[in-house]
Amino acid sequence: MDLFDDDSSQVSRQLSWKRKDIEQRLGFNGGRYTRVNMKFTGLLAVLSSVAFYAILYVISRLLSGNDSNVARIFIHIVQMFTRSVPTLCISCPIVLLGFWTLYILAVKKRKIRFQAQALDRPIIPNDQQFILTPATAEDVMGMILKNADNPKDFL
Repeated sequence: MDLFDDDSSQVSRQLSWKRKDIEQRLGFNGGRYTRVNMKFTGLLAVLSSVAFYAILYVISRLLSGNDSNVARIFIHIVQMFTRSVPTLCISCPIVLLGFWTLYILAVKKRKIRFQAQALDRPIIPNDQQFILTPATAEDVMGMILKNADNPKDFL
């Protein structure tokens, strides 16, 4: 007896954590559920911080001889981050940790969206009279397996 004949159209494709998790797709060990791989996000933060300071360096070189108001504003902004060694000792960790935080939140948001897809999938019939019994448990387990390639990867 198949309890899900009318609901099976809702299951379009299996959810695959190994194929959809951004960390897994880029060759890192993905954090389970909504956990984030700190090495992955940390590497992104370091690369972004280096790029940020490289852009500041280029801006300072391009605008060094310019006396317009816009140039002075940009040079002032650059100097806020690079004025002296003590300034760099404070601003570099702040920039790094700021980027790291943004990447952690971005990856976590993506993981939460993916986990939410599992919650939107039907695993029991919409029939209000449905009762989970040993006889219907096999059909429910079948629906769970149709929804995800490895259900243990989901909440």
